[in-house]
Amino acid sequence: MFYSVENSSAGTTTYPITVNGQLLQYGKVVRGHKASIGSNDYLYTEGQQLLLEYEVCVPLDKPRVSGSRVFHNGFYFEIYSRHPVWLTYSVLEATVNKTVTNNYYVQ
Repeated sequence: MFYSVENSSAGTTTYPITVNGQLLQYGKVVRGHKASIGSNDYLYTEGQQLLLEYEVCVPLDKPRVSGSRVFHNGFYFEIYSRHPVWLTYSVLEATVNKTVTNNYYVQ
């Protein structure tokens, strides 16, 4: 599987909506996306949220084929606690792995 990797804490990543456009830009068809925030970016307070939003579309230069599909969203993150006086960090949860699977049907 080919992933496009972007490092950004804000903004939008847009891919070409044709297979040929992706082949020209990446040399392969993009089948997934990995994103990470910078090493100095954090969610500081309880209740802060991170929004990941996506839209999947059928490539404009390939025929549409009906049938069921599966879309997997994988999330990996770490949770740290910062001491209020010493400002040191300790690991609360080193590896949080979560996968959300969505089934849909193309008509």
